[in-house]
Amino acid sequence: MHVAIDLGETHTYLACWDTGQPVTDACIKVKIPGLAVLNSNMGSSSWARDSLREYISYIHREYLLPSRMVIESAALAVPDIFDLNSRRLLLDVFEEALGLAEVMIIPHFIALVAGYQLLHQFPLAGDVMVLETKEASFDCAFLSVVDGIGITLEKQSRGILNQVIKLAEMQGYWSPSGWKLDHLLLPGNSSNVPEIEEFVASLPTNLNIISGPDLSSATTEGLSRAVYVDDDVNPIGRMSMIYPYHFYLESFNPDLNTTTLVKIPFDTSNLELDWGDKYRLISLNSSSICSPASAEARVNFRIYEINSDYEPDSELISRSNLVLDMDSFRDDLPPYIELGLDMAAANLQLELKPQHRDTAIIAPQAFWMRPQTNHEQLYELISERKQNEVLLKDWDHFLSSSHSGSPTLAQQVETTLFHLYGLLQLWHGK
Repeated sequence: MHVAIDLGETHTYLACWDTGQPVTDACIKVKIPGLAVLNSNMGSSSWARDSLREYISYIHREYLLPSRMVIESAALAVPDIFDLNSRRLLLDVFEEALGLAEVMIIPHFIALVAGYQLLHQFPLAGDVMVLETKEASFDCAFLSVVDGIGITLEKQSRGILNQVIKLAEMQGYWSPSGWKLDHLLLPGNSSNVPEIEEFVASLPTNLNIISGPDLSSATTEGLSRAVYVDDDVNPIGRMSMIYPYHFYLESFNPDLNTTTLVKIPFDTSNLELDWGDKYRLISLNSSSICSPASAEARVNFRIYEINSDYEPDSELISRSNLVLDMDSFRDDLPPYIELGLDMAAANLQLELKPQHRDTAIIAPQAFWMRPQTNHEQLYELISERKQNEVLLKDWDHFLSSSHSGSPTLAQQVETTLFHLYGLLQLWHGK
């Protein structure tokens, strides 16, 4: 069976699926006390290794083992977009406890929207805000949903309602002229909170407001079916996020006894990272990282992952931010090192490149043939959905007036603009 766990501090939801159907045993589909509740007397953080191991062992012993069913796969929803070290810790604990080679981890709000889409036959499209009531604050998230493309978690945070509105303004969802949202989801009993009732009353009448206790269990529905389906077809599409962390390279030169900290130019602020994909962060020249005086000297460098909301201070960086530590003799390293990000495994990976690199040069004509296929596919997709007939007519006119051969700079700009406008049509459904 496939196990889905919506892991929370106050409450945790458990559900399981077998051969495409929900397992309805009383011990399987349940709402149980969360991490902070059961671990309140342990004297350590709810998210520490020992606390997590104790908690998952409790779930496994009390709810999963009595079913007498073999656990084939598992998915886990977590309250926030955790950093690599936190997710790696969760993976280690859950994979060990459940006897699995890998466990899927995605943020709670992505699974929630995915589950709601599945339960209600895909009614959401456009910009979605989710607002969950906590004891003294609110958890909020902003997501984009595009039919046939997928779900993207743009931003999430915790705070009082004024801070939520400020975050919405920073993200472009609110301005003095009003809200720029299509849907508002209020899971649990959030709609009955007086502060929320006043907030909802101030919203525009055309905003689709969805509330109800059934939203609380939608997360496990999304975890159960969004990825693991019988026909291997994912009905949700991509599940991605704007990753709120940056990576920094710290290199140490033992000959000069100096340390430098440099931001790796991988644009996590704008790139949408899929929960299970791999990404190339940077290609490092080993000689530029550090140049020891002799071949016997060691090359030392570290990679840190820092929350993008804060500027790192090399003197205050904690080892909890360390995601890769490299220490080697200079002669043991090749000239080039590829650094990759594996989202599913929650770690950074080094790929050591041989000395001889591929120096083949792509001819200009061949280069411009490569994006042409992407433009044609984009054009066909917009045409099928009848999105922005004016844009399509302009593009037809441009193609009929363009000349063969290598495009001019002006034609390159027009081609790029069409691609950007086309992508905007898909993302905003306008």
